[in-house]
Amino acid sequence: MIDHHILEDLVATFAIGLVLVVGLARVRVPAIVALMIAGIVAGPSGLRIVDSPARVEMLAEIGVVLLLFTVGLDFSLATVKQIWQRILVGGALQIALTAAFVVAALAVTGLPTRLAIFIGLFAALSSTAIVLNGLAARNELSAPHGRLMTGVLLLQDLAIVVLLLLVPILSGQTSLAAAGPAIGKALVAIALVAGVSRIVLPVILRLVTSSGRREAFPLAILVASVGTAWASSTLGLSMAIGAFLAGLMLAESEYSHQAYAEIRGIRDILAALFFISLGMLV
Repeated sequence: MIDHHILEDLVATFAIGLVLVVGLARVRVPAIVALMIAGIVAGPSGLRIVDSPARVEMLAEIGVVLLLFTVGLDFSLATVKQIWQRILVGGALQIALTAAFVVAALAVTGLPTRLAIFIGLFAALSSTAIVLNGLAARNELSAPHGRLMTGVLLLQDLAIVVLLLLVPILSGQTSLAAAGPAIGKALVAIALVAGVSRIVLPVILRLVTSSGRREAFPLAILVASVGTAWASSTLGLSMAIGAFLAGLMLAESEYSHQAYAEIRGIRDILAALFFISLGMLV
């Protein structure tokens, strides 16, 4: 017997999202907010139309992966080389200053210092999907400030690897000396994903286009984006970083514009599902 629960959840979720996005547009409520409200209404804390958000969570994650893949396509290695210093300095300052402010505020409550540092570091992280979706809606991804913000967001995603390493250190279960080798492994993983994407993905797309099959190219793009994200997760990186690196490596190829056009429709649909799933967690 086929389990129709996932299909029922998707239909109900998208229907509520559609009604709210269209209805709230009249009062100029952003689409992201409307979608999150749809998640609250449909989720376990609302009408319980969807009582198990986990069933749509994986599709939502794929939406974020495709979003970061297209952001990578909009970038280029030349752009990264131009602004990497500003990204590094700006991102480090943003994380450090935000964390310091939170730690200082929590110190007044008498919270243990290690716990305050832990909370401060994670409070310094932003939602890559929400910010990038907002920039894309205003056509500002390619603007100088948009590229800088994107770089800082991706630096935060990389910082998550380091912050997860700090959890056992802050709890006293691991020594500080263990952080160095772990960070080195993360850097090797990034270089490996970027190198393989740079060499393998253009070859795969070249073989696909030479087949003359129109249906093959979008399938190849899905495999390239989601597959690279999956490979990154197995190496200890976030799926978002892997998808961005795949897009970045293809940005200089002759397939970048076609890849963007093929993936945009399904990206927008699954990204909407991501914002609805966020509302379900409220």
